[in-house]
Amino acid sequence: MTLPLIDSWDIQPVKGAAYKVNADCANPRCRSAAEHGHHLSRRSQVIGDQWWIRLPDGLVIGNVIGLCAPCHALVTNQGGKGGGHGAAIRWIENALWWCDIEPTTTGVVTYRPYAPCSWQTPHGDDATTLGLDVGPKECPTCGRSHEAPKKGPKRPARKRKTWTVQVPSDEEDGAQVMDEIVDGIVAAFDMELDGGALTRYHALSRAGAFVLVNRSAIPKEAKG
Repeated sequence: MTLPLIDSWDIQPVKGAAYKVNADCANPRCRSAAEHGHHLSRRSQVIGDQWWIRLPDGLVIGNVIGLCAPCHALVTNQGGKGGGHGAAIRWIENALWWCDIEPTTTGVVTYRPYAPCSWQTPHGDDATTLGLDVGPKECPTCGRSHEAPKKGPKRPARKRKTWTVQVPSDEEDGAQVMDEIVDGIVAAFDMELDGGALTRYHALSRAGAFVLVNRSAIPKEAKG
């Protein structure tokens, strides 16, 4: 069994062609070859083995990602301590994140995001490029299917890649520290960001550029 991709059951299957998955395991800690195609959202009565799914906000993403056999076991309730889940893949800030599972005695699953997966399934403009036919959408009010409205020319989305930063995860929660730093930078520069996948990049690059421009004014004790 795979843990849920998001905290919602409102994920819909979308018919579409298969795509080429990653050759290396998507676990950011792993460098093994991808041996299995893992379904991110697999519910026997609803999703099945579909290659594509639609999230509650309407975004269509690829539903299959490549993992090595041991990492596949971790996310399918076979590789953790006692045979339970050792990890999960979650949709966070418009990206797939590898998450560790916190030990618990209550049965409530607690996710600790580690880093974005080293490979992201196609989504958004990538899905359109692959010729995915998302088909008519069903109106949540009347239940009828309506064709999606035609849109004018759209500016191509920026290409992105993942740049991973290792942080401590013991008595010091490095992920939380970095999130607080990013929030502080956004507030300090009064940046208008939408909280998307590039929020951290824009905040950290703005702060870094400011430091470089003003490095001559930085006190010696701060440099040390």
